[in-house]
Amino acid sequence: MLRWLILSFEPSYSVLLMNQLLHGATYALLMAAAVTFVYEMGPDGMKTTGQTLYTVVASNLSSIIGSNVGGWIMDQQGFSVLFQLASVLSLLGALGFFLMARRYKLRSTSSADMKAL
Repeated sequence: MLRWLILSFEPSYSVLLMNQLLHGATYALLMAAAVTFVYEMGPDGMKTTGQTLYTVVASNLSSIIGSNVGGWIMDQQGFSVLFQLASVLSLLGALGFFLMARRYKLRSTSSADMKAL
């Protein structure tokens, strides 16, 4: 989300370079975390299907929708608005992920407590 916000201010080339380096590091962490999360959430016997669905949605479907909708927003409002919107959507996605992870953690803790009884 920070990456998109920085881009919305049309930064200098040196800031763009640092922004891309930050993106490279955070993208690697995101992919590792996402694959692990999908694996842990998937029921036994469906873990590969979960990984496939994640790949389809995260890489393919989002690219198709994002490029079409993003192109339209860029044409109508410009790059700055597009990147600000991307920043807000990234923040909402992160919030959704944290809420889902918290719910999963609470459910796992409750399940472990029940097994201990």
